[in-house]
Amino acid sequence: MGLPENNLRKETQEIFDGQWWMSIQGTEEKPRPNCIITDHCNFVAECANRDIAYKVQFLPQLYDSLLEAALGKCWSCSAVGSAKKLLDEGCPKKKDDCYVAKWVKILKLMRDGI
Repeated sequence: MGLPENNLRKETQEIFDGQWWMSIQGTEEKPRPNCIITDHCNFVAECANRDIAYKVQFLPQLYDSLLEAALGKCWSCSAVGSAKKLLDEGCPKKKDDCYVAKWVKILKLMRDGI
């Protein structure tokens, strides 16, 4: 299974420092496998095993795809004008029972690092 191309939105690139990759960190004598780094080689995390590391590396793409879905699914959300404004202000209709509003809340938590 190949890795997706790095075609993240500008906002997503800024939040996550680009796409994430699995890597081996440390030294030759003491390697640290299953690490996650950014496009700019910044360390993100060391995962317990390869399966978890493989999943974690796709968080930026998941965030980006969920943001695209939120903006594309709901005409009220897409009418806000920008992803930043949508995440800052939340659902324009203020409907907490809307599943897109739930996506927006999760995206805001991820963006803010809460």
